Amino acid sequence: MPRHVLIPLDGTPASEHALGLLEGQADKDTLEVVLVGVWEPSEAALGSDHVLRARATPVLSCVKANLESYLAGVERRLSNQGIKVESRCLFGDPQREIPLLARQEGIDLILASPGGLSGPRCAPPPARWCHTPCPIIAA
Repeated sequence: MPRHVLIPLDGTPASEHALGLLEGQADKDTLEVVLVGVWEPSEAALGSDHVLRARATPVLSCVKANLESYLAGVERRLSNQGIKVESRCLFGDPQREIPLLARQEGIDLILASPGGLSGPRCAPPPARWCHTPCPIIAA
């Protein structure tokens, strides 16, 4: 098993399926896990309308707080099992942000369910993920 693993999560049970592969690992001492949640704001939140953008700021803050809280709970769950884990909350296009984070963190493997890769639907990893710096296992 690779040492440095990235797991994208979106809060759905399908996205957490990849966690089950880690939880049964015997060699947890050398494993380092980075959990990542990426939220892609709607066009209205990012548009040029200053009134909409001003109203979107509290919404974005609330979404970020909820995502951070969810990731912290998963982080505690894995940490209690002896897995070294940290989490990141990002905004943007998941297909761009996740490979970028993998490159920055020196990730050996992206371990994700289809839900964690592309939202709550069953699909293979997007074709644009071919440019990740490491292998992807869709669990």
